[in-house]
Amino acid sequence: MKKKVRLVLYCREHLTYGINKTDIYEKYINKEYFELFLLYSGKKENWEKINENHYLVPKDKIVEFLKTFHIDLFYSFGSPYLDDIVPDITKVCPFFNCVNFTPLYLPNPQVENMIISKTDYLKIEALQGKKLKNARVAYNPLDFEGWQEAAKEKENFKELFKGKNIDFIVGRLARAEPTKWHFLMLATLFIMDRKKEYNCGFLFAGMPKNYLLAIKILLSKRMKENIVCIEQLSGKKAISKFYNTIDLFWQASVIGESFGNVIAESFCFKIPVMTDYKNFFRKDGSVNPKRYNAQMELVDAGKNGYYANYPSSVRRIFASMNKNELRQKGLEGYNKTKTTYDIKLTCKTIEKRIMEKLFETKNIKNIPAYYEKLPYHPNEKEMKDLQKEYFRKLAFAESQNKVSFFEKCSFRCFEQVWYKVDFIYLSIRYLLKKMQ
Repeated sequence: MKKKVRLVLYCREHLTYGINKTDIYEKYINKEYFELFLLYSGKKENWEKINENHYLVPKDKIVEFLKTFHIDLFYSFGSPYLDDIVPDITKVCPFFNCVNFTPLYLPNPQVENMIISKTDYLKIEALQGKKLKNARVAYNPLDFEGWQEAAKEKENFKELFKGKNIDFIVGRLARAEPTKWHFLMLATLFIMDRKKEYNCGFLFAGMPKNYLLAIKILLSKRMKENIVCIEQLSGKKAISKFYNTIDLFWQASVIGESFGNVIAESFCFKIPVMTDYKNFFRKDGSVNPKRYNAQMELVDAGKNGYYANYPSSVRRIFASMNKNELRQKGLEGYNKTKTTYDIKLTCKTIEKRIMEKLFETKNIKNIPAYYEKLPYHPNEKEMKDLQKEYFRKLAFAESQNKVSFFEKCSFRCFEQVWYKVDFIYLSIRYLLKKMQ
């Protein structure tokens, strides 16, 4: 192979969160073998070059762009926006589809699906009812090296807890969307307040307004003294200040995670994680496509974190914590992230599969020796053991979350009430936006 592979990385918008981190891929894709073109949706009649290799391209001009620039492969990041022109793109070059949410999987045999977690691969396979022949796992992009640089900054938010008699600081960082948070947090805080358990401080970044209002109304003055709520954070410096402050990261959201960026980021700072879990297999063996459980894939309870689905489970963890144990668990999480979720490893897997695909379609005459010898990540044994590993972790989680019938029922009832509050809040917010 003499010439470089001309690779398009496409996402509808240039976003710095979630899956659409094209700038991270641009940083780490091997430039010896690949020439990159980064495409975003454009509104003008023709494409527009915005810098050296970045372009704004209207949807109806994408195929023409691919032909004009002799593109070898098109890699799309998690968007159904292009679904209707996928057949046209595959006539020009192979199409790779990054699947960051279950519904984005494309069964079209002409498409190669790159799924961002083993757990979602398992779920999609169960939904399809057969082995996936056009899919592979390529973990969500985590700039491990970039976070190590950010972690050198020693600034934190600990001054916000100065003078408060607390032993640990527990934190949650997310976008200010109700689906990214969970009633479990409010229920736990309320019970801790009632039981006068005030040894933990809480730092919440990006908490939605309906959650903030509930804290203001439901909790005592004493409990509220232990809670600091700050705005949604962006930028590595501000986010680093958050992680530098906390002793434990609390992961809990309505639908779960298809990967769990913030979990992996916490581990980069050697912070252990306490997470909820969402089994997407129903009792009858069918699959709930709206539930995600990759947070359990990243967190190994007892090793780098904990599983907690009920207030009493959370409170038991808080009561048993000590600094040495938290530090050890944080180090385990750090080591797992370094050897498993680093973007450099993800890029190698993507590059290897691209080379194989181009060889299969006769777009290149031979695969470079570097990629022939390169192992896939995750490897074949990990993929073979997917289901066994999933149910092993789930059984352990359930053993750690045995609660009374009364607690389970009352928690679920209040949770359903809270979902209705969420719905009302989101409806009002939507209407107000429409009126602007």
